[in-house]
Amino acid sequence: MAVKTVFFDFVGTLAFVEPDVGTVYADVARAFGLDLDAVAVERAFAEVFPRRPPLAFPRDLPDDARRAAEFAWWRAVVADTLRACGVPLRRKDAGPRTFGPGLWTPDYGPGRAGRGVWSQDEAPQASKVGPGVEAPTPKSAIYDNPIPHPFSNTRHPTPSTDFNFDAYFAALYETFATPAVWRLDPAALEVLKALRQKSFRTGVVSNFDGRLPVLLERLGLGPWLDVVVYSSAVGSAKPEATIFLEACRRAGVAPAEALHVGDDPDLDYRGARRAGLHARWRVHDEASPVPDIPATDRFRDLTEVVQGISLADLMGVEGNRQGAKWRG
Repeated sequence: MAVKTVFFDFVGTLAFVEPDVGTVYADVARAFGLDLDAVAVERAFAEVFPRRPPLAFPRDLPDDARRAAEFAWWRAVVADTLRACGVPLRRKDAGPRTFGPGLWTPDYGPGRAGRGVWSQDEAPQASKVGPGVEAPTPKSAIYDNPIPHPFSNTRHPTPSTDFNFDAYFAALYETFATPAVWRLDPAALEVLKALRQKSFRTGVVSNFDGRLPVLLERLGLGPWLDVVVYSSAVGSAKPEATIFLEACRRAGVAPAEALHVGDDPDLDYRGARRAGLHARWRVHDEASPVPDIPATDRFRDLTEVVQGISLADLMGVEGNRQGAKWRG
């Protein structure tokens, strides 16, 4: 069946954190009196992030509750990352233990009464959202004392006694919703425009939260996307089939009529293939090949996606009002 829609992963495919997560965390921390080693933070984040439960919540969660859940999920990630770097956060700074479908979240974060974040004098209180099922979380978020960690040996941060973790995290959370810390792939806009010109529908499928649609608009990609699907709102995260199938449903195509492009061999390539989509893997490091992914399904430059379609056009594959066709 011919491909009519092309979906892209966001982080690592269309855009990249600029210059990197560790540097952004450290830059924001300095405004709050905390000196962090950016390299150590980057390494700690790479250890902490994969251990978190999926960034996905029940689909019927009210918008305010979902935004609070997203805020709490990332708050725990940041708390664990700082702890891994030797920052002595108190237990109350680490956030609640329970996340994921059926969760407890602190009753603060973006979305209350239309405001951005809670004011600092509003004390966070736990509120129950969903059935209250406890999902697994890294233990580092519940210790009262700094925990030994290899990354903490790089530098021992000494925050002032009045370091306000909540204020720091709120600023960091808002920072990642701005274009200032993101770098678009140089070909991203060009590729999306070229696909649209060939009558393909386009979309983003990402393990992200409610900041994504606004961020895409701010980066100038929004007008060139037909579908934006992010995990926190659809109750499913890549590599689960549900998030890919939901993207196909919104695009009005069968899975076999969609191509997903991403840089993670499991979350993007294998996840999409298991859901019945075509898939291509963006390779960043040729020194780490994945043997079970055919060479024809690998690429390094985003423009290769369009080049593949152009080659199909030259071979006589016809476009039509329902969508151009590329047999990938």
